[in-house]
Amino acid sequence: MGIAIALAGNPNSGKTTLFNVLTGARQHVGNYPGVTVAKKRGIDIAKLSSLLGLPVVPMVARIGKGRDDLLKTVADHAETRTKSLKISYGRDIDEALDEMVEKISSAHFLTDRYLPRWVALKYLENDVQILEMGKEQNPQMDAWLSSVARKLTHHLDTTLDTHPEGMIADQRYGFITSILKQGVMTHTLDKNRMETSDKIDKIVTHRFLGPMLMVAVLMGLYQFTFAYSAVPVGWCENFFGWLAGRVDGLFSDGLLKSLVISGIIDGVGGVLGFVPLIMFMFLGISFLEDTGYLARMAFMLDRVFRLFGLHGASVMAFIVSGGIAGGCAVPGVMAARTLKSPKERLATLLTVPFMNCGAKLPVYALLVAAFFSENQARVMFIITLISWVGALLVAKLLRSTVIQGPATPFVMELPPYRLPTFKGLAIHTWERPWSL
Repeated sequence: MGIAIALAGNPNSGKTTLFNVLTGARQHVGNYPGVTVAKKRGIDIAKLSSLLGLPVVPMVARIGKGRDDLLKTVADHAETRTKSLKISYGRDIDEALDEMVEKISSAHFLTDRYLPRWVALKYLENDVQILEMGKEQNPQMDAWLSSVARKLTHHLDTTLDTHPEGMIADQRYGFITSILKQGVMTHTLDKNRMETSDKIDKIVTHRFLGPMLMVAVLMGLYQFTFAYSAVPVGWCENFFGWLAGRVDGLFSDGLLKSLVISGIIDGVGGVLGFVPLIMFMFLGISFLEDTGYLARMAFMLDRVFRLFGLHGASVMAFIVSGGIAGGCAVPGVMAARTLKSPKERLATLLTVPFMNCGAKLPVYALLVAAFFSENQARVMFIITLISWVGALLVAKLLRSTVIQGPATPFVMELPPYRLPTFKGLAIHTWERPWSL
């Protein structure tokens, strides 16, 4: 019988890298919004394991260090049931949780797959997938749990001006802080010292400088793409021109010659001639993605999105769909599933296809290069702006008419800036154009 292993953790914590190391796959790795981690040295494994009540295995996923120890630990503890970690979330939430857990346990509500306390927490966090599963299994219990969650939300809003999701997140990070203060880290950086990422963010996410820098980055991306792809594009055009010339002497005039030269060589060459341009575009996008800058874009665009009735988390769905030309609407639509509000999720689903996905990019790149050779970067930037403006205006129209509803809170943390690896950039640059 095989062992099913789940990789769980914050975004940008190394799950996909570890998955690739363990399986040999080449899944996409992205530096999306996640937890900001200060650089620390001298991870006390025995003490951390004792405090958590779990086996802890140190490893470096990028180079595969610790992989064998991890697999051995998993095999050794596959049949062992570890104690569940219980965190206090404050009196208000704890009382609601105790009441919910008792009902969930007695009714065996979703307990065939999940622990009762975890199910209760998901209801308080308004987890869409769990709510759907609960409504399908037991509508009465689902309605009761939802009413408890709404009552608690109203109480926290009127007394503490907060909501269950924010309170639960605060208590979890408080628990992590308490673990760190118990001597787990034998060497840490000066707490008063501002990290490099924080210093950069003082400029990159500045209220006024940030948006101007974002525009400059996008213009720079398109300028880089069209300027540096010109030489390899010329090589491709020369190669297919040379090939057509060589084939010209092998055939006499007629339909077959026209088919081979004008149809096959010129047709294929016309498409493949723009592959270098597309690869340079994806190289630039991958660099911005892996460094963590796309997360900053999401942070800055949150204020804009709220003006148009969208949730801040919708930003990533737009970016993934092609907010920076070259994404794909399919994963963008899938990313919208993380939105808790059904109305904000629907508005996002209906507008992400406005973005410049990878299927549109070759067409845009071809037309821009053919008709606007002197202002390629500027025209591409304008096309990007048009897609954003169109999507936001439609979202505003929808949220003001058929999809009206209150806005929900947006909580997001920024990952640290990281220097992308050459291997990661090479994989992303190759695989994305190949998928087109």
